[in-house]
Amino acid sequence: MSNYNHAAINAAVAEKVMGWTTQRDEFGRLITDSPQCRGLVVGYDYTPSTDIEQAWKVRHRLIERGHRVEMHYDGFREVVSVYPPPGPLRPRQDGFRPIEPWIANADTAPLAICLAACKVFGVDTEQFKEAP
Repeated sequence: MSNYNHAAINAAVAEKVMGWTTQRDEFGRLITDSPQCRGLVVGYDYTPSTDIEQAWKVRHRLIERGHRVEMHYDGFREVVSVYPPPGPLRPRQDGFRPIEPWIANADTAPLAICLAACKVFGVDTEQFKEAP
């Protein structure tokens, strides 16, 4: 079982995936400052990496942007694959590139959804791993 910094994942999802602006309050807490969700404390009110209802909204955000999201359990971990929106394939020397998904696996579905969503937006998810 891998350990992850859920606070950092939740912050990345709020800012990069959901597109919300955030700021630190006088106590150092990360607070959302977007019209859609003003005043949520990331890591307390907003915890998509552990809350399936909030993670499902992250999944829905990807679908709204044209991505196809597939999920399954491989017998050991939850696996989430996010495919890019339909569009022209970029040519490569030997023809056209296959459409390759961003893939994440984790012990729970909310965590796998968040890690895959971060990958879509170019966030290096290795930074979220903590030493056991």
